[in-house]
Amino acid sequence: MNLDDLRALMLVVEHGSFHSAADVGGVPRTKLRRQVERLEALMGAPLLRREAGGVSLTVAGELAVRRAGPLLGLASSLLAEVKAEGRLAGPPMRLIIPAHTIRPGPRVRALRRTEALAPELAIEVTETEAPLSLIRQAFDLMLHFGPPPPRDGWFSRVLARIPVSLVASTAYLAKAGTPERAGDLAEHRLLTWPAERRFAETWPRLDGGTVPIAPKVSSSNQEFLGQLADAGGGIALLPMDPRLRSPSSEQLVPVLEGVIGGETSLRVLSPHATRTDPRSLLIQDNIEWLLGLQLES
Repeated sequence: MNLDDLRALMLVVEHGSFHSAADVGGVPRTKLRRQVERLEALMGAPLLRREAGGVSLTVAGELAVRRAGPLLGLASSLLAEVKAEGRLAGPPMRLIIPAHTIRPGPRVRALRRTEALAPELAIEVTETEAPLSLIRQAFDLMLHFGPPPPRDGWFSRVLARIPVSLVASTAYLAKAGTPERAGDLAEHRLLTWPAERRFAETWPRLDGGTVPIAPKVSSSNQEFLGQLADAGGGIALLPMDPRLRSPSSEQLVPVLEGVIGGETSLRVLSPHATRTDPRSLLIQDNIEWLLGLQLES
């Protein structure tokens, strides 16, 4: 759960409307609405009644607000106590992250947010196309796609579910033809994003099966694959998520929509007991904030 989303809900409730909350908090109304809607989706229930004169709480909303106050207070107290004890200082936190995943602008904003919350915290970032290939190196936190390695005692959790699907340029389909069934893919030039090892040799079907493939190009750089597909290089399996650097060209169109597709997971992995490590908790909170920020960008 994103604490900033809870703060947004509290702000709207305190001031009675999205309009007033946006004016007082200096936050765009659209962002506040998305934050509250994200909370409602997570909790599986409406929290606010949207009325002509403002908003009022539902029964679920009253419970959420009643529990949110102490939770936010505890989070603030934890951070204040930890900072006071100087426990955020020390050797740099070593992060390994997937390369070519998040646009530079939001990443810089997230880093600045981390610096504002903990000026004494140092971070050492390694970007790589295959984070799990560095599993034997010393690190504190790793972001990676797909399932975690089988390691006892390690901490791992899902940060986001990332949908994957097929796209191609209109020019490529006009020249090579549009596949009508999964078996037609054997006649096409295929480009794959092996976020998980299984995507290197098979593509997922929405009915739960898989389709064997013989890709012409395989790359962990989804931005490169998107550009290649846009240039007419073939049919590509790519992440289609606004939080990632997914292709957005008007030349790219869905292929075998409703037949081929699935999802992968973006996970955070650590060899440490990160549930009690304040530095790790702070960085994870900022990663979640960044993933939410990507939706605003």
